[in-house]
Amino acid sequence: MQHLVDDVRIALEARLWYAALGLGLALPDIASYIETPTPGIGERYARWFMEYVVKRQPMYDDGENILVSGWDCYALRCAFLHQGDADVRGPEQLQARDVVEHFTLLAPGLNGYTPPMVSVRLLPRPGVEPEQRRGRRPPRPSRPGSVTLAVNTFCEHICLAVEAWLVAKAGDSEVMRRVGSLPLVRTPESPESPPLRQPHEIQFTWQRAEDSTEE
Repeated sequence: MQHLVDDVRIALEARLWYAALGLGLALPDIASYIETPTPGIGERYARWFMEYVVKRQPMYDDGENILVSGWDCYALRCAFLHQGDADVRGPEQLQARDVVEHFTLLAPGLNGYTPPMVSVRLLPRPGVEPEQRRGRRPPRPSRPGSVTLAVNTFCEHICLAVEAWLVAKAGDSEVMRRVGSLPLVRTPESPESPPLRQPHEIQFTWQRAEDSTEE
């Protein structure tokens, strides 16, 4: 699984923000499924994100408000990977999100400026909120309505979370077996790769097939 983490970092280094964010948002999906391959995608995604990202990176939780919860990240994952959007107020995301309504995504400027990791616009908390209905925690006086994320830092935090998860699960033979079964993209130099046919071989095979059809 380290190869997926490495690809996120390569994309960040190349300033391929959308590629990095897309794969980064998928990593909790992959890790949580490998750990618990049972139904309930949102539940396991949110639980994994809370355990390995929020608990390890205090800027996601200011002590009074969880600024980005596991359910919020799952809603962003659904919006970004399914619709290419960061607005989590759609009908699909409404059932998934916790408290955040919209994500704004920022990246470092060419001049080296790095935006803050997380900034929020707090909204009053009216009525009964989704997380209260789920019974996850008591109501709070305010909630983050709009969250601005620094894509580079956010993706790096997910990468660090996956690496911490791999260390934590190193003694679990079944998890490690599933990790080892992840597909790999082979190169012509990989010893496990089948021999590549040369272009003239492909042309010859196609020509012979055409000849047999005419007969």
